[in-house]
Amino acid sequence: MSSAIEKIQSNRSSSSDTVSTIFRDNNAKELEEIESYNEGKTDPAEYNYKNDPENPMNWPKKKKMSGLIVVSMNSFMGYFSSAVYMPATHDIMVYFKTDLTTINATIALFLLMNAVAPLIWAPLSERVGRRWIYIVAMAIYTVCTIICGISTNLGLFFAFRLLQGIFACAGQMLYLETHFLWKWVS
Repeated sequence: MSSAIEKIQSNRSSSSDTVSTIFRDNNAKELEEIESYNEGKTDPAEYNYKNDPENPMNWPKKKKMSGLIVVSMNSFMGYFSSAVYMPATHDIMVYFKTDLTTINATIALFLLMNAVAPLIWAPLSERVGRRWIYIVAMAIYTVCTIICGISTNLGLFFAFRLLQGIFACAGQMLYLETHFLWKWVS
């Protein structure tokens, strides 16, 4: 019986040595391939980020600052317009002949759209590009703001306040993705 146990143990130790040796040999071969690939690259046209004029780190300071200002203002407009008319709620209530709860509901709808719309803007910005999302959202937001300002009935004010929330959040959502600089200012 002891010879059978010794035979099993010797087979186990030899097979584990074989597996570890094979694993070690495979890793060594892969490592040699990677090193030979890297050593073989002596192409002078290799990418150098320090000489790339499209790299935002190499942009002139004026271009960097203008990009920062555009992106920052686009983000700021959503936060600012969420409750900018809060001090005038009484005047708006009188103008539309309604109660305070209804006027506060426009702020709630704006914030709701600010929370839900990034679920649409984020994948769309990956598909279309951030530049077009910024431009289109800013333009439509501006139109919605003007219509909110000249609206004569409460339904129109509600509808465009809702749309204003959808388009204002694009700047807030993309602001974190751009890291202050991108190709909008070319």
